[in-house]
Amino acid sequence: MPVWLLGHQWSGNSQGARLRQARVTNNMTIRDLCAITGLSNVAIKNLETGKFNASLPNLRMFAKVLRISIGLLGCFEMLP
Repeated sequence: MPVWLLGHQWSGNSQGARLRQARVTNNMTIRDLCAITGLSNVAIKNLETGKFNASLPNLRMFAKVLRISIGLLGCFEMLP
C-alpha cells in the first residue's frame, strides 16, 4: 500500500467515492485525470457521482495512475 494511504480513512463505499477521494488525495483535478487517461470530463464526473461504474480496464488504468490497489478502488472487499 502506498505511504500516502497509510492511516487514510475512506469515507465512501462506492467506486465513485473512492475514485474521487484517490484523485483528490493525489492533488489532481478532473481535468488532470482526463489528460492522463484520455477519458472525457463528463465520463469521469459520471463515474465519481455513481451514475456509472468503471469497467475493469478503466479500473486498472485508474489504479495505476492514482497509485492505489484495484481491489480498494473497485470496492472488491465488499463482494460476497
